[in-house]
Amino acid sequence: MKRGTLGIPIDGTRLDEVESQIHTSREAGHDVRIGVDVSEQHDLRGDAICFEGRVLRERVEEVESAVVTESGGIRIGAKVEKTQQWADVSGAEATDRHDGFVLVDSSDGQFALDIVGRPVMEPARLRLGEFLGAHDVYSVTTAGMNTLGPVDTVTSHGSDVRQDTEVGIGELYESNLRAEALSQARFTLQSERFGPVRGYAASSGYIEVYGDMETAEFVRFIEDDVIPHAGTEEDL
Repeated sequence: MKRGTLGIPIDGTRLDEVESQIHTSREAGHDVRIGVDVSEQHDLRGDAICFEGRVLRERVEEVESAVVTESGGIRIGAKVEKTQQWADVSGAEATDRHDGFVLVDSSDGQFALDIVGRPVMEPARLRLGEFLGAHDVYSVTTAGMNTLGPVDTVTSHGSDVRQDTEVGIGELYESNLRAEALSQARFTLQSERFGPVRGYAASSGYIEVYGDMETAEFVRFIEDDVIPHAGTEEDL
């Protein structure tokens, strides 16, 4: 796993332990389960644990259905069904440097933040300008920026949008960088631990790296290079 939407604990809580578990309850005549299956764990250093696994949630929902009557009519009704959602997750438990974090494989999987561990967790927001400004950046090939004029935002693509001086994109990028207004960026930057890293990040908390990183390496990259620039909506 080398991409995901980042979730972090809030209200002073910490993600101290993640372990496999299944809980069953009764809802509307159905047995429903929530569970965590931690399939791999890797030591990062000392008491820091990288986990990787899958989260399941079952719910009972009312869904619409069509019924063909004996007379040939079509009647729309509703029936109660048990539904399932699952998401792949990875992350790290709390250390003396952070309160722990979880990465879920898609925005649809954010329900997993309510199940993994015990603390209250929320999707993180990334301060992209701060994140990029903290690294030596070789290129930015995509940037989402605020602008003044008939449209509120613009997304620019190129070999390096910072060098685009003909239509003022480079200047717009720098102003968005300083104002912490970037919404997305595709970049190549220098990580102190991993060297050059190509990736994509959005202020909404989604981050992806390209290349041959294993899950444990991706989690370590998030821990070292991204978490210092992440917070909740209230923090930004």
